[in-house]
Amino acid sequence: MNYNELFGKNINLFFPNGITAQKRFGIALSGGVDSICLTHLIRVYFLQNKLPLRNLYPITIDHNLRKESSKEVEKIGRVLKKMGIKNHLTRKIHWESKNLDKLDINFENLARIKRYNIINEICFENSINNVFVGHNLDDLIETYLLRKYFDRDNLMANHYQNYNGIDDYSINKIQNHQIFGLNCLEKKSFLPIQHLVDDNNITDFIHDNGNNNTKNFMEENNFNKNIIVYRPLINFTKKQIYSIAKKNLLRWFEDKSNLNPVITKRNDLRKNYIPNLNKRLLIEKEIIPIKARVIEIREKIKEIEKKIEIRPYGSFGSIIFVFKENLLNEYEDVVIHRFLFEKLYRYSSSLKYYFKFLRLKLFLETFLNKEEIFKVHDIGDIKDEKIIKNIKNVIKGDYTDIGKNKKLDNNDESGDSETTHIDKLLLELKKKKEKKIKIIFKKEGVILNMKFELIKKKSDGEKVYLKVFRQNHIRHDFPVVKFNGFSFNKMNKWTEWKLYDNRFYFRLKLNDSIFMYLDHEEISKLNFIIRPFIAKMDSKQFEDYKKMRELKISKYHLPIIFTYLDEEKPDKEGNSNEKFFDEKFVGENLNCFGFPTFHLINSKEKPFTVEFKLKKDIYGVKYDAANNNREDLYSYLNID
Repeated sequence: MNYNELFGKNINLFFPNGITAQKRFGIALSGGVDSICLTHLIRVYFLQNKLPLRNLYPITIDHNLRKESSKEVEKIGRVLKKMGIKNHLTRKIHWESKNLDKLDINFENLARIKRYNIINEICFENSINNVFVGHNLDDLIETYLLRKYFDRDNLMANHYQNYNGIDDYSINKIQNHQIFGLNCLEKKSFLPIQHLVDDNNITDFIHDNGNNNTKNFMEENNFNKNIIVYRPLINFTKKQIYSIAKKNLLRWFEDKSNLNPVITKRNDLRKNYIPNLNKRLLIEKEIIPIKARVIEIREKIKEIEKKIEIRPYGSFGSIIFVFKENLLNEYEDVVIHRFLFEKLYRYSSSLKYYFKFLRLKLFLETFLNKEEIFKVHDIGDIKDEKIIKNIKNVIKGDYTDIGKNKKLDNNDESGDSETTHIDKLLLELKKKKEKKIKIIFKKEGVILNMKFELIKKKSDGEKVYLKVFRQNHIRHDFPVVKFNGFSFNKMNKWTEWKLYDNRFYFRLKLNDSIFMYLDHEEISKLNFIIRPFIAKMDSKQFEDYKKMRELKISKYHLPIIFTYLDEEKPDKEGNSNEKFFDEKFVGENLNCFGFPTFHLINSKEKPFTVEFKLKKDIYGVKYDAANNNREDLYSYLNID
């Protein structure tokens, strides 16, 4: 088998229009056989296609867990020089080992989080948007088994000890919500970075370069771009990789910790169960069908996108979906649920949203159930109390014949239904020449920090409106973002982006007009706080609040921005004290209070400028042709 040809085919699938000579690529290079082989094959591909090796940036992370790790990094650098690759980027993780045993997290996951976060940082510093990683077919199988049998050690051991695949596997036994997690290690994806702030007890123990700055870096800079990861070895087995390395006399370094079955579940699986596994049968009977099923669902989601009108309202942090009610019958529930799950990611503040598809799915199964009766929300300008009572009775199932004032049996043979009786009511209203007749039905629900409103308007016929926006903030747990550290040298320069409420990214800059009110020393003490708007406390301080009230600003829990000096601390909830509102600092012309997502600042002069954006979509790359090529699925059966 010509492995260079197979590797080149994978690269061409990633870049059907070819690789430009200007494009930079990172290579995740640990020094193990997988990453060394990956680097070799990429080098060969670049030389064959006359691409400059200067655009390759191998990235080595020294986990600093073994005495020999630093020397290995130096040796890896020498291997790269022999290959003609000069841009070797390295970074060391600094651990406080005395506290590692206190971490309430799987150490393998912790190291992975740190590794990818640092790779993201290095890519940002070096203008790299694309990274090759050495995941192979054996890694895919291991990850698949670990996800499927997570925390079910005995079942996994019994199932795979002498497994031959006969009658044990069936795609039909896997529920729809599971297939997205089991569709692991796709050929192309976004760099799987995670904010360490998600785990409260981690950040205190981990330091990069002596500075605990990873949290801030990730929050401020992740907005700017999404790093794309490519896995060109994903249909190569470990055996094939060793064969390539030996044939080309490559030098690699074995990490002995990867062979210890006690350290991680993956090592245990690799040593004790994988050798007895019929890999071909597992791939053929389950992994390929799962990937094919995911492709099928994605194709249906693309169809839905053409049938649903999507109205994003970035300033409100909300979104509305408009569709015909019968759409819910045209597609499987999992297609509609997955479509909404992916589209709503940017609007949820949940830190663990990526793992909550099942939770949202169960909620939507009930919330989108057509049999659930909507509540009457609005009856327009109708004033007649008897008519209003009749309408509400119809909705409750108490059908009354308007003309005869006679109660109808819900199951009478006339075929009358809730809809037809509402129509009778409307007809009666028209006879009475009522104007602006409208009936709005609505039901509500809350999930993953989002509030859902499903609305039907009688005047719109079959149309349904699904409106989603921020759930009420918990008073004692307000999200807060702080900007400070200003100086004369930073005037008219943007700050870094900062993430607020895991939804909005903000940045700001001071304008020259600030000097009309503050001197250099006061500017150095200047702080900006962004927190949720609280109507009872904040409405008096904003002269345009009446306009904002018309937009129902309190309903959407929008962020506000205000200022204070270091001597004038706000309380725990971000409320400034009385001194903050003195005439000098927040006077007639410099009232630094406003709604940043609407670019509304309560000041005649503009002492500062704010920009905002919603966080980026993380699902779009999964619809790439590299991940959804049905014919290419069978390349996973490339097992010697």
